[in-house]
Amino acid sequence: MSQEYLALQERKRKWIPLACIGKCSISQASKRIGITPNSVSVLKRRYRLYGDSIFVNGHKGKSYQKKKYSDELRKKIIWLYLEYWNDCNFATFKDRLKEYHKIKIGIITLTKILNKAGIKSPKAHSKGKKKKHLPRKERPCTGELLQLDASEHDWLMNGEKNNTSRGCR
Repeated sequence: MSQEYLALQERKRKWIPLACIGKCSISQASKRIGITPNSVSVLKRRYRLYGDSIFVNGHKGKSYQKKKYSDELRKKIIWLYLEYWNDCNFATFKDRLKEYHKIKIGIITLTKILNKAGIKSPKAHSKGKKKKHLPRKERPCTGELLQLDASEHDWLMNGEKNNTSRGCR
């Protein structure tokens, strides 16, 4: 455990009992410990119910939860992907596992399993360089692009039909 965490636990051990017996206020305890007044209230309530045991981590001495997916299942998933489904992306493979092999697994877990085996999704977006958008060459006349109208309709309603190209002025 980090020194910072241990120091926080020691401050809690010192100030929470003092707040419980009324030797300091909740706001004083929160400032001394470095937590919110609401957290101090919660810790006071727990301290009154359980005593010093609230300062011990609940997972101390316990083993962590075992993997949800065994190593054999992980190997089977990798083998199935390489053998039958290597041309599809991971999301499609997840659906195929559920449909054809009766293996229900989350997409994030599946991605982690396959990436750990050195397999990347064929449809994954590459993080390569984007092509730069080249700007259009500057035109010799201002508004030249606006004058490229091939219709003969009298758009300006001034009696002239646009039957010839006007060019630059």
